[in-house]
Amino acid sequence: MTIPTNDLGLARENIAFTKLESSFGTLASFAATDAVAALGQPSVSQPLSFSDSEEVVNSRSLLTRFRDKTPAGKWSLDLYSRPSGAAGTPPVESVLLECLLGAKTINAGVSVVYAPALTLPSFSFGSKLGHVTRFAAGCLVESGKFSIVSKGGIKCSFSGPCRQVMQAGRASTVADSTTTVIKLEAGGAKLFDVGSRVQVGAANNAGAGYAVSAHDEVADTITITPALAQAPAADVAVQGYLPTPTLAGAPLEGRLGSVKFDTVAVSITSADLSITNKLNLLEDEVTPDDFPSGYVPGARSVKGDLSLYFLRKYLGHFRQAKNQADVAVALGGGNTAGSILTVSMAKGRLDTPEISASNDTLMSKLPFTAMGNAGEDEISIAYT
Repeated sequence: MTIPTNDLGLARENIAFTKLESSFGTLASFAATDAVAALGQPSVSQPLSFSDSEEVVNSRSLLTRFRDKTPAGKWSLDLYSRPSGAAGTPPVESVLLECLLGAKTINAGVSVVYAPALTLPSFSFGSKLGHVTRFAAGCLVESGKFSIVSKGGIKCSFSGPCRQVMQAGRASTVADSTTTVIKLEAGGAKLFDVGSRVQVGAANNAGAGYAVSAHDEVADTITITPALAQAPAADVAVQGYLPTPTLAGAPLEGRLGSVKFDTVAVSITSADLSITNKLNLLEDEVTPDDFPSGYVPGARSVKGDLSLYFLRKYLGHFRQAKNQADVAVALGGGNTAGSILTVSMAKGRLDTPEISASNDTLMSKLPFTAMGNAGEDEISIAYT
């Protein structure tokens, strides 16, 4: 048996979108400029949970099991830091940074600054991979990481939970569709989840996609909203919809990265920074809604690691760690206006350095933690 290559998913067919939500779990409509350039394949999943029956029967076979309330899904996305190229215009990763920290301030023509806040917004995530389009609503950023090395670009990695994942595949119509009830080939209705967005032929609802509001696997139909201008003929493709992506700016080069301690440059071989939010999802309520009903942000953690050649003066880092002396840490990259990233931490506290040998030289690994002063002020991420 040969593989039908027209039905084979290809890894290069890979686009992703992020957009802030008006309310938690309400899937946003994506525009072309909401696209992000993923490194590899974004991950979106929501495994279901099942419980075996506790009934005692005179058999060694499992005869019954239950589907539990759907637990939170998971998503992850890696990309390069990609400033817009225009000061005061948000970078491509803007939505993820705002959901990671909580607050965004745009200073027209000057800068875009992301800062910690007590509350965290949610976003919608759209991802097309081969012939499958996934939509994740109610996405939260649990972890955000920056990585700087001398090769390639400055990498950002984001991940977290989400309220609901919906999928849309690709199928063809058969006769007798209406403007709202689309009749599909055998098995076609199984390929489309309620809540997903589709296009029918070339019709895409002026770039917003048509929402799947119901499906009938027996009749092989899906119901869409709003209505089409006219009912589709037979053999028209119905598939998940995302816009054609438009990306601004360019990725930051790692070789242009920098680190400063109290405004003094520190030569590094690599720098890593992790921002972690503790998130408590409300997913145990017994309600008609099968998905998590909300979330509560918990504690925030900002930690980093610097790797550097062990120069004589760096022995003083041991004393700084012992005394828990504050040191202002700044890292980032870029040297052209509109494409400069600066991550600032006013109160860095060093952990005890680790010394190791590499290629006949001594290296120092320098971990640190960013501390708050009045609260919600331990870190600032600016694009200028």
